[in-house]
Amino acid sequence: MNECIGWVPEHNELLQLYESLEDGVIFVKEDGTIKGMNSKACQVLGTGNDLPDKHLLDILPGSGLDLSKIPHVEGDEGEIPFERRVFELRLDHSSLGYIEASCRRLPGDSSGFLTIVRDVTKQWKDESAIKESEEKYRAAVEQSAENIYLMDVRTNRIIETNSALQELLGYSAEEMRGMEVSHFVAHPSNNISHQIQTVIEQGRAIIGERIYKKKDGGLVDVEVSASHLKYGERSVLCIVSRDITERNRARRQLIEERNRAELYLDLLAHDIGNLHHGMLSGLDMYSMVRGDGYKEGRAIDMVVGLLKRSVALVDNILKLTRLTTVPIIPESIPLMELLGRISSSVADSFPDKTPTIRFEGSGEGVKIIAEPIIEEAFYNIIHNAIKFQKGPEAMVEITVQRGTLGAIIIEISDQGPGIPPDVRGEIFNRFNSRPNQKQTGLGMSITKALVERSHGRVFIADRVQGDFRKGTRVVIELPVEP
Repeated sequence: MNECIGWVPEHNELLQLYESLEDGVIFVKEDGTIKGMNSKACQVLGTGNDLPDKHLLDILPGSGLDLSKIPHVEGDEGEIPFERRVFELRLDHSSLGYIEASCRRLPGDSSGFLTIVRDVTKQWKDESAIKESEEKYRAAVEQSAENIYLMDVRTNRIIETNSALQELLGYSAEEMRGMEVSHFVAHPSNNISHQIQTVIEQGRAIIGERIYKKKDGGLVDVEVSASHLKYGERSVLCIVSRDITERNRARRQLIEERNRAELYLDLLAHDIGNLHHGMLSGLDMYSMVRGDGYKEGRAIDMVVGLLKRSVALVDNILKLTRLTTVPIIPESIPLMELLGRISSSVADSFPDKTPTIRFEGSGEGVKIIAEPIIEEAFYNIIHNAIKFQKGPEAMVEITVQRGTLGAIIIEISDQGPGIPPDVRGEIFNRFNSRPNQKQTGLGMSITKALVERSHGRVFIADRVQGDFRKGTRVVIELPVEP
């Protein structure tokens, strides 16, 4: 067979066939000695012409091939069993290479083996380099404090995640492998697709602030960047994120504190200033009407009224301040007893009016879960309901009804001038903004803060749906004792 001697097929066609193969072919006797091989086998193994009677394992040392384990096959049917090994072999007495050898019995009546050999050094080294690179990459990712995952661009599914991301979201590595990105990225699917396409086109992108959804349903703020890279044969995105939940919370707290400071400054410079100017005007009026008992009395009443409003404003500011620092300690409070006591107290504060407070619904035996200071919220609402009704008469209706999920709904309605829908937000949000208005009350801001501290909610609606001019309905929803 050209350069190699030994057994040669009887037919010239077979000789040409074996010589044309890209793989090396070695013919081996039953006892393991070599009959011959084609030129490609000589090239792969770097061997010469001294092959006859050499044992197969002499030219394939370290292969681990065991000819005794290759069974006989009767006939030509079915798959022919073979032994396959990849092993190191020093080629040309110098360089170390990798050879793949597959050995099987010759079919038919002839005895012996057919061994196929090929040089897989480059492929083996390339695969080893890729494996080593992947292992180093995986080790670096795993040790990183950042949250990292790899996503297959074709399927949008996760390939790998590191322990930091698993701990952040509450999933195991097995649970996240194969998961779609949309399962935990809390943004619309079209937005996610747009961001992925941006990274693919640019190769690298800072995505910015995003929201991840944890396994328990909780949300976490993250800051995200991503890169497009090759991972073996796959095209993947490497997404790196950092938990910024605490940073955002601190930022929001700073904004709230700034708004609170601006509000207090506004109250001192504007609201209390206006009250003090009014008191000075009242005192000037008193000095001008000295001797007229009736006018003196009106001037004194005016000053006293403004002074009371100033004191009340300072008290409300103190209450707002305490609400941001005092821990929440809820109690079980009988609802109807609370509403009855507050209603009587509010009615007594209007000696010039005759308020009627009517109860409807079934609230007997209901106990709300709230702080005792919650009565300030009800006091403010009922007080406003009476205060803004013109004339000596005032009608207030308090309706109590069961809500859903263990809540009670209290509706307090009046027949006053009503509140237009476009200004209702300002009534509750005075604490968080600085609307240009002359009123000095912070009662509804306090009401909202108190209700929300007790895990409830409060909002304003029309007493007669669709016509705000026929009165206001304030709705409070609070949790109740089971």
